[in-house]
Amino acid sequence: MTTPVTPVPYPEPDEPLVKAGAVDQDRRRPEHLLGVLLDAYWTSLASDPLPALLLTGLLSLAGVLVVLLGHIVGDLAAQVLALLR
Repeated sequence: MTTPVTPVPYPEPDEPLVKAGAVDQDRRRPEHLLGVLLDAYWTSLASDPLPALLLTGLLSLAGVLVVLLGHIVGDLAAQVLALLR
């Protein structure tokens, strides 16, 4: 003979789903792309730091190169405008 299963009571709409101080892992997940990328990076840094640190170095180098190229293009554009005047 089986015992009847009682349904799980759902909280009222105005009650919080999570008690104060408890962490709900599904609600903690980021919703935008930057948050997802940072969450994935932080998780990979905790599990295996070498590839994550190498990625950080490569991204830093790429950022420096983008800034330098921006300055070069800006300087060339200023020279072209000076020649046209």
